[in-house]
Amino acid sequence: MHALRKPLWPSPRRLGGRSHRSQTTRHGRSKQPPSGLSPMPREAAWEDTSRMMSICENTACPRPHGLFETRRRKTRFCSRRCSNQLSAMRRRESITLPSEIVFACGGGVDSTAIALMVCQGLLPKPDVAVMMDCGYESTRTMQYVRNVLWDRLADAGVTLHVVSSREYGADLSCVDHKGLIRIPAFRKRDNGPIVKLRTWCNSEWKQKPCRRFLRSMGLSRYINWVGLSADETRRIKACKKPSRSRVRKYPLIEHGWTRERCIWELGRAGWPLPVRSSCIMCPNQTDDRWRSSRD
Repeated sequence: MHALRKPLWPSPRRLGGRSHRSQTTRHGRSKQPPSGLSPMPREAAWEDTSRMMSICENTACPRPHGLFETRRRKTRFCSRRCSNQLSAMRRRESITLPSEIVFACGGGVDSTAIALMVCQGLLPKPDVAVMMDCGYESTRTMQYVRNVLWDRLADAGVTLHVVSSREYGADLSCVDHKGLIRIPAFRKRDNGPIVKLRTWCNSEWKQKPCRRFLRSMGLSRYINWVGLSADETRRIKACKKPSRSRVRKYPLIEHGWTRERCIWELGRAGWPLPVRSSCIMCPNQTDDRWRSSRD
């Protein structure tokens, strides 16, 4: 038995207009159109689709030209998804961006490239420049920050604050009170593959103490510059709900600077190349880095 297919066009009754042609009831009697009304031709009833065709108010509607069929004339959206999407877009537009800019420096290539852009006038001067020192930074990174970044940013009128994370309530142990490892450790499973455990160190040792430091300076709403190059867009965390206090900006991605472009710009400006910033015991290091730390 063949399945019944739905017609391409809705019936005249669904189109909102009444077809006053004679109809037959279940008792076999024929219905006559009301007096004073002429019957609507069948072709006109099928072509008159403007009464039940509407346009979705969401400009990003996936339907062609936003057209959709509805039974109600006051329907504004074709689906609940379009309604929620437009509401989220209007919420983001209504949020006013903070005026204060915070530069969170890490002492690596990306952070140094942002400092170079500030010194060259490609970026405005940040209100606060801060680097959180958890105590595990390599000696070469801290020497580069004190000998190069401090002086270059000071010449541009920006003061770089190097703040200890321990002073702002950071627990610098590698294992928390639940027995979970904070650093990005690796383990080998019984069946052979090596997996990476979840990382907690950056949040506990860098982000939370930095927020406490900024609150102590009276900053509760600010724009946070994050040092990610254009070839690291996969590391951008999707923000489900727009925040009214902290707005993340990625200057290197906005200007299209990759890591190679950052190194080239630093060399062209005559700045010494910084080493890769990481903790001395971080497992995310190459063999050459481990050998250099040993030697």
